[in-house]
Amino acid sequence: MKLNPFKKRSATPTQPLFHVTHAKAGSSWIYSILKKVYKNSVQPRVGRDYQSFESVENGIYSALFLDYDEFSSLEFGKEAPCFFIMRDIRDTLVSLYFSHRYSHVENEKVKQARRNMKNMTDEEGMLYIFENNWEKFAQIQLSWVRSGKPVYRYEDLFLSQGKFLEEILDAIHFEVPKQLLCQAIEANAFEAKFKRKPTEVDIYSHGRTGLPGDWQNHLTEELSGFIDKRLAPVIRETGYEL
Repeated sequence: MKLNPFKKRSATPTQPLFHVTHAKAGSSWIYSILKKVYKNSVQPRVGRDYQSFESVENGIYSALFLDYDEFSSLEFGKEAPCFFIMRDIRDTLVSLYFSHRYSHVENEKVKQARRNMKNMTDEEGMLYIFENNWEKFAQIQLSWVRSGKPVYRYEDLFLSQGKFLEEILDAIHFEVPKQLLCQAIEANAFEAKFKRKPTEVDIYSHGRTGLPGDWQNHLTEELSGFIDKRLAPVIRETGYEL
């Protein structure tokens, strides 16, 4: 009896890989895809806690929330294939608001944000999140844009329903079993994972909506003024349209 070559459920990487990003830019999505392809090789997510990273031979490090200098300090990552994904800072902050207010599993940071916004309207809470979180996202994004390293967009990834990841990995010369990658991408597509279309919004879901440009649905006069005053230079330098 012939064995089905596509029945194998996971692969072993022949080289390390670093996926660097920031929160609310599809980090969980890409982590899930890579975890499905390389079940036993994807390292635990640690976000910004890069001081605790340990070198693992041919390890897959996904969803690292690091600026370029922080990433460069990882000696064992300097020669490895890596890619950075960013998202329009306006959509990033809108997504962060809904996450902190409604959908994120509670931890101390989320609890504090919810206490702070307890008596705020959605409009007030969103402005609060923008005012108190924009700088950290801008710093990470701009550090990579200015590094000269390849920068990829969440928007392209989303509109391709994940297939753009194949192009990214090809561009950085990371060898990946194509069939397993395609299966992982299909299994983690928005509709497959959340059982609804991206236009069907659920504010209590981690996958509220992934549609690019959603920030425009939440504009107020105050938020528009804040974007013009604080975010416009970041938006221009990261290549998005005002």
